[in-house]
Amino acid sequence: METFIEKDGQVQFQYTIESYDDHHITFLVYEVNSWSMNPETNEFDVVSDTDLYLRAYMKWDGCYHFWFGDNDGYLHLCGNDYIEKHIQVMNRCLEFAKTKIKKYDASVAE
Repeated sequence: METFIEKDGQVQFQYTIESYDDHHITFLVYEVNSWSMNPETNEFDVVSDTDLYLRAYMKWDGCYHFWFGDNDGYLHLCGNDYIEKHIQVMNRCLEFAKTKIKKYDASVAE
């Protein structure tokens, strides 16, 4: 998995790409739940547990599909910090699609 979002040097969300081409991308975003100690730095910066946060299918024309959580689409956001994290993840998804989809057309998508 690759880093999707980090805060203060600590990975908060990771991603994996399922598929992509010039016109679309499908990827998974995982929320980091815990970290283990890195023996080289003595910092808790090694991701040790994640949960699926969302699955995204995004197209060149700005058509976006999202499935939240693992099975039923339910996503629990507890308090303002989690709402802000969610907004950050959604904004990052949009920027991610723009950089990965070669035929992304901002004139149609935005």
